[in-house]
Amino acid sequence: MREFGLWLRERPLRLVELCGGALLLVAAALASEDLASTVFLYSFGALLLVLTLHSYLGQNRPRR
Repeated sequence: MREFGLWLRERPLRLVELCGGALLLVAAALASEDLASTVFLYSFGALLLVLTLHSYLGQNRPRR
């Protein structure tokens, strides 16, 4: 977990991406009255979190 925190602090944009994804998931949970906006917010928030995790897991792979 400490390693993940240090990785986030290297580039603040990653921290913004992680917080943005979490906020979008919370907004999707609270905005349950309109199905289209809920699906959009949930999908975009989940995509941000998945891309952040993918970037973290792929940091040690050699570049082509």
